[in-house]
Amino acid sequence: MLIETNTFSTTLEPNLKREAEAIFKQLDLSPTEAISLFYEQVCLRQQLPFELKTPNQITLEAMEDARLRRNLITAKSVEDIFNNIEDDDNDQE
Repeated sequence: MLIETNTFSTTLEPNLKREAEAIFKQLDLSPTEAISLFYEQVCLRQQLPFELKTPNQITLEAMEDARLRRNLITAKSVEDIFNNIEDDDNDQE
C-alpha cells in the first residue's frame, strides 16, 4: 500500500540548516522525519508544539548588543561571571 505524500521546498539560512541537521543526525532522524514529527505534533496539539514568546525591550536590546558585540562583559573564569552577577544584584538593592 502506497502512502500519498506531498513535496514542498523552503528557504533556510545555511547555518541554521546545518546545525539542525546535525541534531537530527544525533537523534537518528532525517530532515524529512523531523519535519513530519513537527507537523504531527501541530495537528495533535492543534497549536505549535512549543511556546512562542515575544522578547521584551530589555531582551531585544541585549540581543542587539550581543549581535554588535557591544557592552560585553569579559571574565577569566566561571566564578568571575557569577561574582559579576552577584555584584550587579547587590548594586540594584
